[in-house]
Amino acid sequence: MKKILIVAILFAFGLTSVQAQNYPQYDRYSSYNDPYHKKNDRRSTEIDRLQFEVKKGIETGVRRRALSPREASHLQNEYRRIAALERKYSNRGRLSNRETRILKDKLLRLMADTQRLSKDYRNSRAGGQYGRSRY
Repeated sequence: MKKILIVAILFAFGLTSVQAQNYPQYDRYSSYNDPYHKKNDRRSTEIDRLQFEVKKGIETGVRRRALSPREASHLQNEYRRIAALERKYSNRGRLSNRETRILKDKLLRLMADTQRLSKDYRNSRAGGQYGRSRY
């Protein structure tokens, strides 16, 4: 009787100690293999690459003091607006061709503005020599 009771207690203890693990699961119910949530989608990686380049350009301009604080603030605010627009568009999980084109155009325009403003700022500080002093 004791042996049966001990086996029953160990069996019950063994079943209660097995609990679901709290970590991301990559099974058939997750979006791991979902074609609508692919991170390797060509459009999303292109937008991600452009966002990275724009952010890097702004940070580089600030670090090298090629952008004034006011210009950098304006560019960062525009970057945040574009990121918010991307979140709004990708709320369904996937960007349409039109949404991708809009985001890409806005990011390319912001990248061009960043380059233009940093050159203008350098140009005005260096007397038109792009970084070289007149004296």
